[in-house]
Amino acid sequence: MIKNKKKYFIVGIVFIVIVTTLYLPQCSRILGELGWFCGYSTWEYCENNNDCTRSGCSGEVCQSKSSLGWWTICEARECYDWKKYNLECGCVNNKCQWSK
Repeated sequence: MIKNKKKYFIVGIVFIVIVTTLYLPQCSRILGELGWFCGYSTWEYCENNNDCTRSGCSGEVCQSKSSLGWWTICEARECYDWKKYNLECGCVNNKCQWSK
């Protein structure tokens, strides 16, 4: 009985790791004159710039307007300042992402 519980626990952990890796936005490491921008792009499907929007407490996530909002931990970091890095959240190659 204990072996089965341990097996299900391990399978559950692996499932959580896979799901969170697939669905969490990815860090958009863009080097600017001021250092690295550290916001996130979801790379969700879009057809034009109007399909994308900023979300997150600091506006650090670039995502599709049709998607649910992304939860962030609401920390204000200097590297989230997309204006300072002269970036826009838009549709590039049919994916919502930060770009110059």
